[in-house]
Amino acid sequence: MTTKIVITSNRTAPVSVPLSNSELIVNQNVSVSTPGTALIATGTATNRNFYINGYLLSASDYAVQFGASTVADSKSLFVVGKTGKIDGQAYGVNILGGGLELVNHGTVQAVKTTLSVSGATTKVVNNGLLVSSTGTAIIASGKSEMVINNGTTKAAGNTVVLSGASANFTNNGETSSSKAGALVSSGLSAILTNNGTLKSVTDTIVSSGAKAIITDNGLITSSKGSAIIAKGASAIVTNNGGTINAVKDAVVLTGDDGKGTNNGLITSSAYR
Repeated sequence: MTTKIVITSNRTAPVSVPLSNSELIVNQNVSVSTPGTALIATGTATNRNFYINGYLLSASDYAVQFGASTVADSKSLFVVGKTGKIDGQAYGVNILGGGLELVNHGTVQAVKTTLSVSGATTKVVNNGLLVSSTGTAIIASGKSEMVINNGTTKAAGNTVVLSGASANFTNNGETSSSKAGALVSSGLSAILTNNGTLKSVTDTIVSSGAKAIITDNGLITSSKGSAIIAKGASAIVTNNGGTINAVKDAVVLTGDDGKGTNNGLITSSAYR
């Protein structure tokens, strides 16, 4: 049987969801506003579902804490609705356990790191706004992480940082950084696909892991650096009818046995 928790009125005490087979709903226009973590869902429990249609607000620490590093598959779902908002005045969401699917239709924002993901095989889908005002929007370090951006993901620092092996990043919306790079990937066999817009001030995509596959079907642009830098061995960069432009070298492959294919437009103002 599922234990159902519904938050129907504003509160200043954190919400705790410690048990397996639980469901949390925060109703529209209802806020959980706390000095520290607003939603505590740590531990080894599985089959927990969260529906945030109101607001989770934290003045310090992470606004949301989920899972435990010992759990490979939490079998859990976390949904921020169109009217939902997670606001961390320090950090946003900390995902420790594996196997969580997080879907954002609303707003997830933080001053520092917005999403910190260390649990393996976590799937993050952003259909709304995901933003960090001074730091990084997404840091994902577990194996086989999947990040899909259909909305807007932006940060002042490096916007998306992937370090686990077999990471998969797909951008169908806009991923941008106002002061650094849009995408940094260091894990082995990463698959990085852009169907939307990736833009940054410095180098837009920096991949250092071996056997990375980078594909552009949209726009990748840098206002002060390179568009794509692939440092790992056997990296493959393919421009499938998209546009890649930069102030410096547009595409740089420095790893052994790297391969580049262009079926679109690649430009660099340094060579005009």
